[in-house]
Amino acid sequence: MRRTSILIILLSLLSLNACAFAPVNRPMVDPHLSMAHGVYANLPAAKAKDIVLKAIETSGYQVYREEKRPDGWEIMTMDRQVLINDYFCNCGDWNGTKLGGSADSRIIVTIEQTASGTSNVAVSYTYEGLFTGRNIYGMITRQEKVPCQSTGTQERQFIDLLDALVRDLR
Repeated sequence: MRRTSILIILLSLLSLNACAFAPVNRPMVDPHLSMAHGVYANLPAAKAKDIVLKAIETSGYQVYREEKRPDGWEIMTMDRQVLINDYFCNCGDWNGTKLGGSADSRIIVTIEQTASGTSNVAVSYTYEGLFTGRNIYGMITRQEKVPCQSTGTQERQFIDLLDALVRDLR
């Protein structure tokens, strides 16, 4: 009888501990779902690039790479740590609890010059959170980078900032 009780207790503890090894329910990440676009007539790509660089600096990011392309530019920022919240991104959940904490955020801006002199600007934010899973004893059982899906909120705010900077220019 005593062995049975001990076995039941051990199995109960193991089942409680097993949830520590459960996988993270990741959201499907598609940067095109949250991408925002701005179209600026009679604005050359070089001038649009200057405005984008100013908007990036105003947003608190630093430029990591500027790449010249035949039809415009691609600009990528360095990662910046931001708090994970439902307003900006969804990093999934683990054992029924939404992931929180902080994530590395990056802005990617593509500027395309059309033949008519219009600049098309596409903005996307990427998020990647560091997930640390702990068991009921507080021990770390897993640690991994988790890609998060942007809600598109910051992309729209960035385009609004670009719109304001372009209006001030004209």
